[in-house]
Amino acid sequence: MMLLGGACFSHGPYTFYKAVRIGNGRVLRLGNFFLTKLWSDADLVSIGELQLLWMDSRGPNQPLASLRLYFLPENTPDGRRDTHGETTNEKEKDEEEEEEEGEEGEEEEEEEETEETEEERRMS
Repeated sequence: MMLLGGACFSHGPYTFYKAVRIGNGRVLRLGNFFLTKLWSDADLVSIGELQLLWMDSRGPNQPLASLRLYFLPENTPDGRRDTHGETTNEKEKDEEEEEEEGEEGEEEEEEEETEETEEERRMS
């Protein structure tokens, strides 16, 4: 991890920066979002937002970062609840739309049958 550009602000022993180059050569700037794996032995992936980059002149000469992490409700101790809404992938959305279209077609057929029955009663 290498801090990029000149320092944008200093406060006491802290020097702040706006961007960093990470191991794979990708550049992250303050406010950028990225996927991150918090523990190497777990499959859990969360979204990170880069909030601060700084160096502390009192400690080891190592860049420090502050992140805001976002998790899916199912990856929290309480899990997903009804109040969280639901997630669907594109395939599930397509299947739901097809089901709704099929139900609408059935309702229209029932209405036509009812109209035909009423006409037959009037004629007799």
